[in-house]
Amino acid sequence: MSLEVWSTIVVLNLAHGNFAHGDFDPRRLRERFGAEIRRRGWDDAGTQYRGGRAGGSGSHGMVLERHIFEPGPPAEARVLTVAVETPGGRTTVGIPLG
Repeated sequence: MSLEVWSTIVVLNLAHGNFAHGDFDPRRLRERFGAEIRRRGWDDAGTQYRGGRAGGSGSHGMVLERHIFEPGPPAEARVLTVAVETPGGRTTVGIPLG
């Protein structure tokens, strides 16, 4: 996982690995990026982030995801919390901004 912090956006990069040859079908990525998946975020300074753009790819046993949140964080923000909501539930994680 890596986090790119820009003045106007925040980019969350995720990598999943160790899929044996044939254990992961890259065509299944649409399940991770479908319209029913909602991504949002907020920080400890009170900023609300829209998670509208995402994409991914898979090859050679790796799945790479890129999630873009807007706006960029204010200077006083220290922790970005990201929530991913699916029909099966919600996952939340806090990520240090600096």
